[in-house]
Amino acid sequence: MDDELIWLNEYINKEKEFNIFYNDKVSFFNAIFIYIKKNEIIQIKKEKINLDDVCFEKDKLNNLINKYKKNNKLAKILKYNFNVKENEIKNYVKNEKNTKIMKFYDKIEDIYWEKTIPLFSSLNSLYFIFVNNKSKTKKIKIFNKNKTRKHKFSNTDLKISKSIYDKIENKLYI
Repeated sequence: MDDELIWLNEYINKEKEFNIFYNDKVSFFNAIFIYIKKNEIIQIKKEKINLDDVCFEKDKLNNLINKYKKNNKLAKILKYNFNVKENEIKNYVKNEKNTKIMKFYDKIEDIYWEKTIPLFSSLNSLYFIFVNNKSKTKKIKIFNKNKTRKHKFSNTDLKISKSIYDKIENKLYI
């Protein structure tokens, strides 16, 4: 009976070496803050965020955004969750387009993280895309009334060009 227990313990110890290849709960993610001005990336900041649960709550997300937004407006949030199953790695390498590891958020909400293979856990990231929010105003003098008016130029629409998304996507795979 002792031989059976020894064999079982040896097998369990050998199997522990391969735990990094089996999906596990996400314990952290990288928060990456991308600042854009005139369709050019002007700055990128990064912070490691530890998770207690599979959910990053809306309040924590709000606090994180307020900490990094400066004088910019949040345009999008992109979650990159490497949630490929251990038996699907081979298919992922051959054709990565079939997996849904990226998700865009247009509003602030709770963000849930799916299990990840620990070997790839450093890929899990939350990208915050900020657009310069300095409004351009022009004072127009109206002589017959002696009043000034502010005329706002079009800086309210926060559309980001495809080239910016391509630059961000290229940075994901570097």
